[in-house]
Amino acid sequence: MRVMLRWFPLYCLFCLVVIFCGFINGQSSEANKQIGQLHLNDALWIFIINSFQIIIWFALSPIGISVLFTVVFLYGMGQAPYGIEANPVTYYMSSFSHGILEIFVSYIVLVFTFQQFRCFYQYLKYKDMRILKKLYLNLILRYIPASLILMFIASFLEVYLSNRIFLAFID
Repeated sequence: MRVMLRWFPLYCLFCLVVIFCGFINGQSSEANKQIGQLHLNDALWIFIINSFQIIIWFALSPIGISVLFTVVFLYGMGQAPYGIEANPVTYYMSSFSHGILEIFVSYIVLVFTFQQFRCFYQYLKYKDMRILKKLYLNLILRYIPASLILMFIASFLEVYLSNRIFLAFID
């Protein structure tokens, strides 16, 4: 865990750069711009969709695609205010509570991806299957449960805090 947290400040800087790039390249969309109050059902659907997405990221991490998904996710966070034509300051301030958890989950996936590459290399070098067994046991017992718990919390924060703050600012 200590190794994982050591790189988090650098990852936060990387996130800010990618989110900013998404923001400066964002364009207004013609999508539905009505923002209503979200409820329990919405929180559960957000959790299910985000959880499915994260499981896919973990599943595709052996080939490194999770790195690309992380960058696209962060870039999309930068473009998000344009999708609803919201004041960016209002949008980002109201989204911080759940957004920081989603960013941390993307960091967990990214760390797992890099650890997986390192373990693959060690396996090829030492031909010790225990290295991979330990990695995937940690995936099942630590990484996925921690990610799902954080996504569960983030989905409820999005519905019951971020959404309410955003609606209060635009009223």
